[in-house]
Amino acid sequence: MNLFNKLKSNSVTPLFEKKMGHFVVDDNNGIALLVASSFKNKKEPYLLITSNLYKAQQIYSSLVSFLSKDDVLLFPSDELIRAETIAQSKEMAAHRLFVLNEILNRSNVIVIANLASVCRYLPAPELFRNRTFSIKKGKRYQLDYLRRRLIANGYACVNKVDQSLQFAIRGDVLDIFSVNNDNPVRIEFFDDEVESMRYFDLAKQTSIGMLEEVIILPASDILFSDEEKLNSTEKLYKNLEKDKDVLGLTLFEKLRDTVDDLAFTLSEGQIDEKFYKYYGYLTDNHYSIFDYCSNYKKVFVDYNGIIASNKMLQNDSHVYLDELYENGKALSRLEIYQDINRLVDFNHNITTSN
Repeated sequence: MNLFNKLKSNSVTPLFEKKMGHFVVDDNNGIALLVASSFKNKKEPYLLITSNLYKAQQIYSSLVSFLSKDDVLLFPSDELIRAETIAQSKEMAAHRLFVLNEILNRSNVIVIANLASVCRYLPAPELFRNRTFSIKKGKRYQLDYLRRRLIANGYACVNKVDQSLQFAIRGDVLDIFSVNNDNPVRIEFFDDEVESMRYFDLAKQTSIGMLEEVIILPASDILFSDEEKLNSTEKLYKNLEKDKDVLGLTLFEKLRDTVDDLAFTLSEGQIDEKFYKYYGYLTDNHYSIFDYCSNYKKVFVDYNGIIASNKMLQNDSHVYLDELYENGKALSRLEIYQDINRLVDFNHNITTSN
C-alpha cells in the first residue's frame, strides 16, 4: 500500500475534506501530503493561506512533487512594505496576474498564498475578467484605441519590448508581451485590419509561430472601474483639503504637488505601482483573493503564525504610511493591506493546521 492509499484510509482525511475542525500537522510536508492526498481522492479547489512567503514557497515545492505542476499555483506578494509600495518585483506581479486568470478560467486547482498576498487589495473578479480581451487575425482595430486600452490595463509603452507587461508600436506593427504567453506577440496591420500575428523571440527578434488569435491579460492588478476613475480625482483633493488643516504650509504644498501628479496620471489613464497605496481609498468596494476563490476549500496553515504576521503587517504598514504623511509624501487615511480578521470569520467553516 503506497503512502497516498494509507492517507486515504486514515481517519483524519475524511474530516479534513469536510473542513471539520483544527489539525496538528508536523511540518510543511505534512500539510502538503494531507492536501495532495485529499486532492487525489477528490479533485476539488483548495486555497492554502500561510503566514509568510517562505512557507508558501516550501508548501508549493512539496505539492508539485506530489501532484502535477499544472494543478498547483503560487500567489505571491512581497512582505517588505517599502518593496511592495515602491519597487515591487515585476516578475512577482506578473505571476499574480497569471494566477488570477488561471483561477477565473479553471475549476479545480490548489492555490497557495502568503498573508501579504491574501490581504492585498485586488480588483473585482468581473472587472479583471472584463479587462481581458482578444485580438483576432482579419478583424479591424484602431491602433490608438488599442494603445489607450493597454495603458489603462497597466502596460508600459516602450520603444522596444524586452520583458512582459510591455507593448511597443512602430508604424503598423504592435508588439505585446502578456503574462499568459511565454513569448511576446507581433501584430502587423494593413490599415486597421490585423494582417498577421506571430510569436517572436526577444533576443533574436525571429518568428516562432503564427497565430489566429491572442488573449491579452491586464498588466496590473490595480484596476479602476469607469465610475471609480471619474470619482478618484475628487476623492484625492477632498482628502487633501482635510490634511491641509493638519500639515504646515511647506508640507501641504509638497503633498499638493504629489496629488497633482497622481490626478494627472490618472486622467491620462496611466496606472502603475505608485497608485497601490491609494487603491483601497479610491475604490468603492474592496476585494481580495477570497473573492476569486469563493468556492474553494480554505486551509489556514499555522493559525497562530497567521494572526501574528497579520498584526506585524498592519503595524509596519501604518508606521510606513505615517512616515510618508509626516513628510508630505502621501495623504492620510490610507491602507496598504486589508486586515485578515475583517476578511475571514475564523469561527465559521474554516480548516486550520498548527
